[in-house]
Amino acid sequence: MKKYVFIMAAAMTMTAVLTGCGTNQISGDWIFTEAEINGTKVEIPSDTYASFSADITGKNEYAVYGKAGVNRYNGTAKTEGGTFSAQVGAMTMMGADTEHSLFERNFIEILSGAEKAAVSKENTLVLTGGKKDGGSFKAVFSRVTLNGTSWTTRLLNTGNAVVTAAGENPPTITIGDGKAKGFSGVNSWSCTMQLSEKDRTISFENIASTKMAGPKELMTQEMTFFKLLENVTSYRISGPELTLLDGDRTLVVLYLAD
Repeated sequence: MKKYVFIMAAAMTMTAVLTGCGTNQISGDWIFTEAEINGTKVEIPSDTYASFSADITGKNEYAVYGKAGVNRYNGTAKTEGGTFSAQVGAMTMMGADTEHSLFERNFIEILSGAEKAAVSKENTLVLTGGKKDGGSFKAVFSRVTLNGTSWTTRLLNTGNAVVTAAGENPPTITIGDGKAKGFSGVNSWSCTMQLSEKDRTISFENIASTKMAGPKELMTQEMTFFKLLENVTSYRISGPELTLLDGDRTLVVLYLAD
């Protein structure tokens, strides 16, 4: 499993004029879906993604973070009048091949050079701007929400370590309308749920499951999964990745189901 170490990076400024939407509409979680630079489509490698998340931390202030394709980034942002400015103060420093490095460079250049932003009724965020060499770009992001989505577990916190989920069919979660359900590796399960996407809080309550028996490893993992769900208090989304948390402690990491 890759280990991410944050280091301080040179500050990169992103500016955007908010067009046709209130500034608070950019808050939330977004996944990068398409872009053009100088009329040429930006190719997104099939095995990666880029994302942008903005959390309101105060009046006209945001915490911003996400994944740039290879590395993760975070920083702060402010809105003043019709402008949006942000500084990326930290990035991981994972290496990559030419294809992935080029994609990440294009993504960071888009964020750094954005001059206008608009949120459509279809919940897409569009960034446009000019390049230092006189060119232009347009990038489109889609909003990621929890309601009506299904997720497959990738990692579980056993208390001693965060480990990869075992079995051909790892535990799953489907979320919607105050309830959650899924498959826990051996049995099917369901529960009531409290969710605030504005505050990024979530809790799973009154978990019930079928009573099928299975291999010892999967039964142990299933019990761990249920115990972790009972302790979840909040969540974080980064593109197709959902992290369930207890404070700052990672409990379960899931990926958006196909």
